[in-house]
Order: sequence, then structure tokens, then C-alpha cells
Amino acid sequence: MGTKNAPTAPSGKKGRPTPSRRKPPGERPLFTEWVVRRGRWVFILLAAVFVIGFVLYGVGNSGGAGLNDVLQNGNASNTPTTVPTPDVVKAALKATKERPTDASAWVSLGAAYSSAAAGLSSPAGALVDYSMSVTAYEKAKSLKPTDVDVLSALALAYNAEASAADSRAAELYNQSSSLQSARSNVELFAPASFGSLVDPLTQAMDSSISNRANALQQLTSPFYTQASAASKAALTVYLQLTTLRSTDPAIWFQMAEAARQTGDKTNEVKAFERFLALVPSDPLSPQVRSALDNLTKPTTAASTAAATTTAATTTKSTTTKATTPSSSTSPKTSTTK
Repeated sequence: MGTKNAPTAPSGKKGRPTPSRRKPPGERPLFTEWVVRRGRWVFILLAAVFVIGFVLYGVGNSGGAGLNDVLQNGNASNTPTTVPTPDVVKAALKATKERPTDASAWVSLGAAYSSAAAGLSSPAGALVDYSMSVTAYEKAKSLKPTDVDVLSALALAYNAEASAADSRAAELYNQSSSLQSARSNVELFAPASFGSLVDPLTQAMDSSISNRANALQQLTSPFYTQASAASKAALTVYLQLTTLRSTDPAIWFQMAEAARQTGDKTNEVKAFERFLALVPSDPLSPQVRSALDNLTKPTTAASTAAATTTAATTTKSTTTKATTPSSSTSPKTSTTK
């Protein structure tokens, strides 16, 4: 009995699939090319989801704040959230209505607003209360224009208003910076290789973010202006206080700080010098002397300019001497007879 051999199809015969040659790594398409050709719409959907989740809501963002949070905060930039009026403020307001010519009632109202502002975490809300505090103290000052306690409280209220205005401006600036970062994220996850299908989404998001960031940036200016005005007002009050209590070193020290805030170097130096004259051995005196030395010594630019001028003069003088022949070195002309 013969043994049957299994038929074997010759290699390369028709009907049998020929294995495809696997492309080497250098010939294979990149992942992005594959997506462009086979999964463009899938990627567009995923990109949209990512933009909404990462940029708008901050998903995966280590900062924790998304674009939605920034926009909500920025939309209320000039209208801070209304908080219930504390009972102490209500009572002080009632007292001013009952005794409108009583300076102490207005002082109490100013103190109540300052206390309420100190308990707020929002710079916008605190700024409103500190401004109301200034208004109350100004009313008390109009009733007692030379009262040292009223003037001292007013100066402190102006300083607090300036600080709150600076904080509000910084808050808006940080929000603007966050929006610019979000704008960068939108551009990062919209590659140019996906062409016109992604561009409308990118452009719309980029335009919205850019406009809002610019608007927030512009809103910082009024708050910086308010801070500068409040600091100057505080200095004016301290100048008045120094005429009423010229021997009080604390007032001179506070005046120096107010002058520093406004960039008034002349009054800062004057206040520090008066402070040292009154209390030369005060624990703060070494610090004041150091600050005074920094204020009175020539600036680096002036020193550099003076040194440059001196060096130039010296060089010029040396050059002149070198090029002018002296009588001893002048060549003598011999006459041949």
C-alpha cells in the first residue's frame, strides 16, 4: 500500500496569499500622518474635548484654575460680590444718622468699615470697605480738623486703601496672565498639520481669550491710579500731623514710610533725619541710618558717570602731554657751515 503524499502548492502559486513585506521603521508613516489620513475627525473631536476640559475647566492643570474660573472672576472685576453688612457697621451707620455732627460717631463708622475690610479675603470687597472707611474719617476730620487721633486714623485708612487697590490690580494682572497661558495651550493642541478643519475652533477660542486678557490688563490701570492717589493723600495727612506733633518720633517714622510709597525722596530723608534727632538710640535707629545712607549716597548711575568723566579727563590730559614735545626732547636742527 503506497503512502500518499500531501499535495503542496508551489511557492507563489495563484490563490495563496503572499505575505506583505513589513516596512522598515524609516518607511512607516508617522502617527500624526496616520491620523490625518485615517482618523482626522476622531482627533478633532478629541482635541475639542481636551480644549474644553483642560483650558476651560482646568482639568489636568497643576494651577487648579481653568479659563472658566478666570472668566467668571474677570466678569465681575468692577462689581465685587455683595456681602452682608456686619452688625457693627449697621450700628455705626445708625449712630451717624442720629448724631451727624458728632465726630466720634464718624470715627466709629470708619473703624467699623476698616474692621470689616480686614476680615475679607477678596481684594475687591476689601477695597470698597477701606474706601468707605476713608470717607467716614474724612467726615470726622471736617468736624475736628486738628484732632491728632482722627488724623492718625485717617492716614492709616488711606494706607490700607492704597494696599487694597494694589492687591486688586495685581489680582487682575494675574488673571490676565492665566488667560495668556490658556491661549498658549489652545495653540499647542491645534497643530497646523490638521489644516482648515481645526483652524476655526482654534481661531475662535484664541480670539476670545485674547480679547478677555487685554480687557483685564486694561482694568488694572484705574486701581494703580487709586493706589497712588491714596498714598499721596496719606503723606499729606502725615505732613499735617508733623506740624501738630513735631516731637513725636512715631509720626516722623510713619511719614517716612508714606513718602517712600509715593517716591518722595526729599520728605523721606527729612522724616528719617528728624526721627534720628529725636531718638538716636531707638532700636529702629540702625535700620533708619542704613536707609538714610542709601538715600543720600550718590546713585550708581551718577557715580558711574562721574567716574567716566574723570577717566576721560585724565586720559585727555595724558594724551596731550604725550603729544606735546618738550624743550629737552625737541630735535635740534644742525646747521652745516
